Amino acid sequence: KRTKSISSKSKSKSKSQPNKSTKKLTPLEKQFIEMMAKVWQSDNIFYETKRAIWLLAMLFTRPSEILEMKIADIDFDEQVWRYTPKKTANSTKVDVIVPLPHQAVSIIKEVIAKNNPNIYVFETTKRKSATPMDRSAMSKFFPFTAT
Repeated sequence: KRTKSISSKSKSKSKSQPNKSTKKLTPLEKQFIEMMAKVWQSDNIFYETKRAIWLLAMLFTRPSEILEMKIADIDFDEQVWRYTPKKTANSTKVDVIVPLPHQAVSIIKEVIAKNNPNIYVFETTKRKSATPMDRSAMSKFFPFTAT
């Protein structure tokens, strides 16, 4: 079995030829960066919604899956999130395993510490029972959030 090491390739290239070119951002990349900055700086977006949007940008999952993230599905020691998506639960019954970068773990722990939720990381405070935050909370401010 052959494997390629990305890090060894990049090291050899950098020794022989310094990388003088810088990648120019596409218009969509610029728009995304500007939108994320606006989200973070906005006083009109709730604390939890900001954190959910940042997790969405880091983890590349469906917005509904971020909002339905259960505390019990997160392994903080291994830094992974294991869950079965509702959209495919009946057909595949296969768990999705999402690696959590340390920034995502920090955000999740911060939200849990602040809100002390029962089941979901992003629980609504409008109902007596544990219910995930409504999807409209994100889609109002972040138009890329198709479900």
